[in-house]
Amino acid sequence: MLQNSFRIYLLIFLVIILGCDRGGNILMVGSISGPDEVPEGTTVEFSVEAEGDSGVTYNWVVNPVGFGTLGTPTAASTTFTAPDVDSDFEIVIRAVVNSDNDGPVVRSMDVTVKDIAGPTDPDDPPDDPPDDDPPVNHPPTAAAHVNYNEISAGDSLQFYDDSTDPDGDDDIVLWEWDFSYDPDV
Repeated sequence: MLQNSFRIYLLIFLVIILGCDRGGNILMVGSISGPDEVPEGTTVEFSVEAEGDSGVTYNWVVNPVGFGTLGTPTAASTTFTAPDVDSDFEIVIRAVVNSDNDGPVVRSMDVTVKDIAGPTDPDDPPDDPPDDDPPVNHPPTAAAHVNYNEISAGDSLQFYDDSTDPDGDDDIVLWEWDFSYDPDV
């Protein structure tokens, strides 16, 4: 009986949440504009357009984290300064866009940082890089819980997010909840 009541409440919760009137304000975000190749040591600009809602915020990130320098990571456009590389290197430029009523919307662009220095003199050994590899950004671990002893029709439940970031940098930028209905559970 408890499982059936929980399923019914969860289904009602989804209908209410998914059917909420958002006032017609839907955040529309275009793709990232900018070059797909950046010569090492140069600065370029990336931008993304968002419209349809108020209170739009931006958060730009580079993956791998810490590779290169972002100018203004909280504006609609930002600059990126590519570091020197020993060979062509693939990165991802990502914009996370939120608004008062919608979001986050994530847009990504693959970019190649080009090695323009050319071959090195074999008699001149290269400088040792500070790290063997750029830091790896691990995906977060999703976890949630709900506190209840007994649920009856019409009762409210509060879900709590217990997600963590194994890198310890506390910048989880996207949460998605999927309450799938399965009558066999």
